Amino acid sequence: MDIILTMPNDNLQKLSESFKGRFIANESIKSFQQLLEDARHAPVKFSRNSAQYMKQVFEYYGHYEVKDITGEMIRRWRIFDLFCTVEGQERAQNKIYHQICSFAENRINKIILLHGPNGSAKSSLVTSIMMAMEEYSKLQEGALYTFNWIFSDLGEKEVRIGFNQENISFNEDTLAFTEPEDITFKLPCSMKDNPLLLIPPTEREALFKEAGMIDLPQHLMQQELCQKCQEIFTQLAISYNGDWKQIIRHIQVERFYLSRRFRKGLISIDPQRNIDANSRPLNMEQSYRIPRVLALSAMYEPYGDLIDANRGVVEFSEILKRSSEANKYLLTTAETGCISLPSFTAYLDCVIFSTDNQLQLSVFKTSVDWPSFNGRMSFIRVPYLTRWAAEKKCCQKLVNSYARNTHIAPHTVDVVSLWAILTRIRASKRPLAAKLTPLEKVALYNSGDPPDHWKAEDRQNLLKDLKDIVLEYDEEHERYIDKHTQDDSYEGRGGASYRELENILISAVNARSYLSPMGIFTAIEKLVKDDSVYEFVRLHRAGVQDSRTGIMYEKGFYDPDTLLAEAKAYYGEQLEKDLRTAAGLIKADEYTKYFERYLQNVKAYLKEEKIQHYATGLWEAADEKFMRSVEIKLDVDANETRPWRNSIANKIASWALQHGAGNIPYATLFSDSFEALKKNSDSEVKDQLQRIQKSVLLHNTEDWKVVPEEDRMAAVQTIENLKGLGFNEESLKEAIVFLLSQDLLSQGK
Repeated sequence: MDIILTMPNDNLQKLSESFKGRFIANESIKSFQQLLEDARHAPVKFSRNSAQYMKQVFEYYGHYEVKDITGEMIRRWRIFDLFCTVEGQERAQNKIYHQICSFAENRINKIILLHGPNGSAKSSLVTSIMMAMEEYSKLQEGALYTFNWIFSDLGEKEVRIGFNQENISFNEDTLAFTEPEDITFKLPCSMKDNPLLLIPPTEREALFKEAGMIDLPQHLMQQELCQKCQEIFTQLAISYNGDWKQIIRHIQVERFYLSRRFRKGLISIDPQRNIDANSRPLNMEQSYRIPRVLALSAMYEPYGDLIDANRGVVEFSEILKRSSEANKYLLTTAETGCISLPSFTAYLDCVIFSTDNQLQLSVFKTSVDWPSFNGRMSFIRVPYLTRWAAEKKCCQKLVNSYARNTHIAPHTVDVVSLWAILTRIRASKRPLAAKLTPLEKVALYNSGDPPDHWKAEDRQNLLKDLKDIVLEYDEEHERYIDKHTQDDSYEGRGGASYRELENILISAVNARSYLSPMGIFTAIEKLVKDDSVYEFVRLHRAGVQDSRTGIMYEKGFYDPDTLLAEAKAYYGEQLEKDLRTAAGLIKADEYTKYFERYLQNVKAYLKEEKIQHYATGLWEAADEKFMRSVEIKLDVDANETRPWRNSIANKIASWALQHGAGNIPYATLFSDSFEALKKNSDSEVKDQLQRIQKSVLLHNTEDWKVVPEEDRMAAVQTIENLKGLGFNEESLKEAIVFLLSQDLLSQGK
């Protein structure tokens, strides 16, 4: 039985009214007279070219300030957050914006080439711009208009141009709102020209001056209608004896929306497609119902990718992989703004983006065609990310995509993103920065923090040198594609790409029922064994010609084993912190608070005062048990506790007399005691940790019953706390096995 979906008439009416209301509110159709009136009140809005439009898109969504990797503040444009999110790349974003500003102030005369290694977000930057423009065109602020030619035999009252039929009363000023059944012929402008081009040049200039525009839109002052529309305009002018009002009576102004899906002003062209534009004669068959006034005119209409992109953006993906001959016409197109087609010259108004990888660009620079392209391109570098925080966000998206319904152990995203950054950075040649370990350099780039264990003077000098460290390799060309061809070797030129991280995550997800750092390490170990496929695995072999590609790589990259060891060391540190927290043991960075608590108790003891308990908040006598536990670690004899405590109080008083009241540097003043406390506490804590770890591994096994009651209680509490940190039982046991194995390795067992 057929099922017929029906809708009550009142619902249909509501739907129809709602749609019509939006159609009218959006001003989807106008007469030319209405557009002219609107343009007088908002001349800038109705006279924008594609570069000015794009600039307004950037500024409409706005920007905010972030700290650049160099330590300086830099703009981050919101369109790269709101649409196709691009993490980092603020320098590339701002270079794009400044180039668009130049186009908007002068004219579009260059191709913007985004270049960098594979998978560095070049196309994503363009996609984000296109998506922002598409959304902006739906707003009243972003309204764009083109026009159609409307002919109606019935609409001709005093002057007949079409077929002789009975006259019916029509609007004398416009045919824009003619009923569909009364339209004999409708012809859109293939170039989506601005309707204001229908005003003759002399009067056009007067219009903008009258509207108060000081800087006249030169693209509209110098441009004419497309060839097809100009021919129609000319034939109508002859037929109407130069009556311009009768000509524009045939104009229907139509709002259009930028769209990637429907190829309206937003076009991406793959390298395989070579025919970017062409022209064809307008269909002259009788069924096409050409008005008689145009029947004898030889009219052509353009078509193709560049025509579809007019008044918007076109992106040539991997442009240098196309043949030079296929690209040469683009040089003239970029410089002059026009493209010559068979029997048609198309004047374009679109921003031309192109993308290609760094290797392809370096090879192309040796071509005889390079000088011609060099002067007509604006080059914007898009390297791999070298800031850990930004890479974490990228990896989080990958994890969310591929491990949506999978348990994800803590630190998984941290570990894979850290390893990615480690593969991209290079050892510095600057004296102070050369002392940084790979992990320390990542931390410096990420937060601007020098190593804690460095001297204060060295820390300060390193920060002063930060910008020079970041830009150290920016203009370097130490990579050789062959003996005669140099390649850029800036930091972020090489390393693991987004696509390679994707492969690692897929491998790790498929290997087990949950995703964890150990799964990531296993996947990395497999991947780096295949150095014939992945270039970044071979980067550390500087000065040796690559047997596969013939390339000689620049110095400074670390070997894969070192990088994996660094990532594992970082993971081990994080796990130990987690375990200490879960087990309620002293963390390595809490000894200062621990010792200060001891000193507060000593002070209260000597003055016979009460002290507020650190946990309960109750006022109590000094905690003798706690003080004695600390003094045992400091090797203080039980018979010497009073003199020892007096000596501490005297030392503090002496320092206060010399330096005045203020923060007392306990770590410096009692440095020997601190070291002894750490040494003895660490030994005790490590013993406790090992007992807890071994007990945790026996949880839910047959051997659990042999674990002493005290250790069982500690293990159960630790497991619950670790689960609170995001582990499940499988991943926490795996993590503990990793920690124990690292301890054995460090002990040489």
